[in-house]
Amino acid sequence: MNLTEKHILSPRNQIFDEGSSEATLSLISMAIRSIEPNANIFLFGSRAEQTASPRSDYDVAIDCGERIPLEVMSRMRGALEDLPIIQKVDIVDVYRTSEEFRKIAFSNWKRIV
Repeated sequence: MNLTEKHILSPRNQIFDEGSSEATLSLISMAIRSIEPNANIFLFGSRAEQTASPRSDYDVAIDCGERIPLEVMSRMRGALEDLPIIQKVDIVDVYRTSEEFRKIAFSNWKRIV
């Protein structure tokens, strides 16, 4: 069981945030999965909580079942920076976050499918 499976308890957390741009979330997912095809990708922060403004950034957590090498994270960041979107996309590897962060953030995460 990976880290995200331990924290996601509610079926409502299994779908992407309807309040965010579906096209943007699809682009984010494709960019990440072009580098890590089996990645589990989650939206958190203001976009997941539906409190974001149109220009708010996208906070995205990635779970690949183990720590993602820093070089791979760098490639993902590069792919996301190349997307044709105005908003910034911040990514974190769930295996490089604290247990405290995961407990707080997972309460509002949405899986990007």
